[in-house]
Amino acid sequence: MSVSLVKPVAYLSKVNKAKAHLAIEDLEQEKKVLQKAMVTAKNNGLDPDSVKPLFSALMETAKIIQYRYQKNHLNTAQKAGDSPVKTLAKIRLEIAESSDLLIKALYQILHSGVGFDETSREKLIKIIDQPELSNIDKELIFTALRAVKLKQ
Repeated sequence: MSVSLVKPVAYLSKVNKAKAHLAIEDLEQEKKVLQKAMVTAKNNGLDPDSVKPLFSALMETAKIIQYRYQKNHLNTAQKAGDSPVKTLAKIRLEIAESSDLLIKALYQILHSGVGFDETSREKLIKIIDQPELSNIDKELIFTALRAVKLKQ
């Protein structure tokens, strides 16, 4: 199962935004990401309305991770050898690419008839197991993932 693509979308910018002192929440950008995901889903054989809850859940959990990370590391100075801060444009490009890959992987999984079951839940939980996420956060993603369906 190719749910490993969920992780880059959620974690890509957690460190970089903190280092660059960028705002975590950008509602206009979130709207754009959601609209693009729905169009990409439609163009790739998925019901666009069914991916909306998944991408909303991914964005919400990504914000949770970033807020909790910043809270826990607010006073931590950047160490020598830390990777350089990525630009906001670069982060957004990487998130968009990961989102497209996720949609294509979801189509392949659903088109093959595999779907998402209890084994899938266990694999997903391992993939997104981050200290900043609660079990409820993880369940939110899995529940939204299970709701994704093929376009009629």
